[in-house]
Amino acid sequence: MKLNVLVTAPGGALASGIVKALRLTPFEFRLITASGFPWGAALYAADRGVIVPQTADDSYIPAIKRICAEERIDAVFAGSAHEALLLSHVRDEIHHETGATVMVSDTDTIMVGYDRWLSVRFLKAGGFNYPETVQAGDRNAVVRMVGRFGYPVVVKSRMGFNAGGLVVAGDEETLEFAIRRPKGLLVQEYLPNNDGEYAVGLFIKRDGVIGGAICMRRVDASGSMVVMEAADAPEVGAEAGRVAAAVRPAGPCTVRIRMTDRGPVTFAVEPYCSAETGARAAFGFNEVEAAIRHYLLGEDVGPVCGREGMFVRYYDEVLVHLEGPRSKGAGAPREAEHVMPPEVQKAPLA
Repeated sequence: MKLNVLVTAPGGALASGIVKALRLTPFEFRLITASGFPWGAALYAADRGVIVPQTADDSYIPAIKRICAEERIDAVFAGSAHEALLLSHVRDEIHHETGATVMVSDTDTIMVGYDRWLSVRFLKAGGFNYPETVQAGDRNAVVRMVGRFGYPVVVKSRMGFNAGGLVVAGDEETLEFAIRRPKGLLVQEYLPNNDGEYAVGLFIKRDGVIGGAICMRRVDASGSMVVMEAADAPEVGAEAGRVAAAVRPAGPCTVRIRMTDRGPVTFAVEPYCSAETGARAAFGFNEVEAAIRHYLLGEDVGPVCGREGMFVRYYDEVLVHLEGPRSKGAGAPREAEHVMPPEVQKAPLA
């Protein structure tokens, strides 16, 4: 059986991880990638790379539907967390109109990870350990937090999936500077890194049962390099499992935890594929394959297990020779398809 698979937003680490995981599955597949920009390594590692309108454009979703219909897409993977949120609103609609299965959770579930204020409230209501968090606009609450925990504190955006713009404020001056930025900021307790930072990848089945998990500990993060190792951390794994079971995503989920004096503390929940997806697949924990088997083909899966080892994530380059239509400038809706030499078009993403 040959599958037609669409991966969106092929310019980032998340999409690259999905493509790497796909190439480690036993499936025969045709890979289509769709991007709002004429760059991104995974755009040129596909059998067909298509430039579509950007996500802010009203014609983005219709363009995705057209690709699904034209290519008879079986499975759609969101290559960015933002697109996972967008596609969650129309996943049933896309399936009804085109037959494609969109591998994302429902909108309410994704919002538990997207809205960090909602994440903290969810963790608190569930009785889990969580970092104390206040809204930056509540100056009295900020003062109380600093008085209770001291410096440093963490300033981060309320909305979003990655750590972009995060500031660790070690004094009052830095804190005041950090919270002058646009609204929608949170001030959070700084979690000491006593025993490392963990990213626990889990796969959740339709019935809410965990179909597998792998625990990775961050060893180093310097410059463009991130080093992580598969870790045997039962306490961390158990806490991540409880959190993921409460969130109950459709398939892949990452729970990010730091060990503290009060035990494992969850500071982020990502109910979708993550930047570690490709590395986890190399370790034998292939959440992309599990999602296809379980949510598309109706097979039971589990337990999905990974093996021991260490991985290093680093920046790499892909040399692309474009022929045909050129970009008309970032921000303009585009539907032109780049024509790529076969050797570039089908180059493996590794």
